[in-house]
Amino acid sequence: MAAGYSIASFARPPWLVVASLAVSFVAFNALQAPALAVPTQFMTGRAAAAGIAAMNTITMFSGFIGPYWMGVIKDRTGSYWLGLRGLMVPSLAAALAMFVLTRSLARTKAAATHSAKLASETA
Repeated sequence: MAAGYSIASFARPPWLVVASLAVSFVAFNALQAPALAVPTQFMTGRAAAAGIAAMNTITMFSGFIGPYWMGVIKDRTGSYWLGLRGLMVPSLAAALAMFVLTRSLARTKAAATHSAKLASETA
């Protein structure tokens, strides 16, 4: 998503702006299923439902803030380019959060597997 926003913010030909925003939109939609699967990796039952609800609440809030941000920047600068560059920040933050969470989950699973293996060898 951030790459799409970056290209759209620096590109001048309209076809390239539209293509890069389309890529960003496709990336956003492709992210939905994996992102919603993460809370169920370490939460179950009501906690997983609350985690998914929290993610949806943040997403809905972002759906308000993003267009508002673009409007404010367009009014102040007369251009959309700075607003698109600003949208790269939350995209990169979300990517970093997903990376950290999945790495943490992988380490936890590896440690649990290693502990189970040691327990079965000693028994």
